[in-house]
Amino acid sequence: MRVRSMLLNDHMVRAVLQGRKTVARFAVEGAAAKWLIDQSPEWVAARANELCVYGQPGDRLWVRENTEAQLSPCGAVILSRYAADKAPVLYSGCDDPEFNGSVAHWDYSKNVRPGSRMQKWARRILLEVTAVGIERLQSISDDQCVAEGIIPVPKINPANEHERQFWRDYHLSGDGSSCVHTARESFKTLWRHNNGWSFPKGATLETSAPNRWDANPWVWVVEFRRIEKGQSATCRVAA
Repeated sequence: MRVRSMLLNDHMVRAVLQGRKTVARFAVEGAAAKWLIDQSPEWVAARANELCVYGQPGDRLWVRENTEAQLSPCGAVILSRYAADKAPVLYSGCDDPEFNGSVAHWDYSKNVRPGSRMQKWARRILLEVTAVGIERLQSISDDQCVAEGIIPVPKINPANEHERQFWRDYHLSGDGSSCVHTARESFKTLWRHNNGWSFPKGATLETSAPNRWDANPWVWVVEFRRIEKGQSATCRVAA
């Protein structure tokens, strides 16, 4: 079992914490992308242990997420909190046991520390990989879109079974003020929000935006479950 990290934005961190997100897609890059030119996706997927940077079933991933500064109630100390839900960052694994469990002081030069620079001791979400596959981005099903953590827009009259279900539009507004008609459209806006919409005039998808939705790139499909403190790994992983 290996432990690696996975970077998620605030939208997706909240989805994991709420139990709505159980799968994540990442564009295939590096050696795996080169092998796809000459080999089948099944051949590449069978070698996920060697080629996928997110591991294989049984491996674990700790989530890198954004943190931010917060002035303490007394106004004298700047503390650290998670940007996704404003929960305090607690010291853990410190050399001095007196600090363990206390709110961490802010020690970054800016008011927001990006997840890519998150300290390992500040992690709070640990995931176990249950399955790894590979497919074209646009092959995603509606069920998988929901498993990616997209948010349904509350219905006006939930008791009306004929009322249409709408979904959040992440590209125009991540706060839910804009919506789309299907789960697939919602995931499409989420992917565009995370991977860019436009690119320089005259540029091609392959050279300037290889991971855009319209480019339909190969993606790793990483399924996982959240591991709570004190919880052991599963004895059997999903195929």
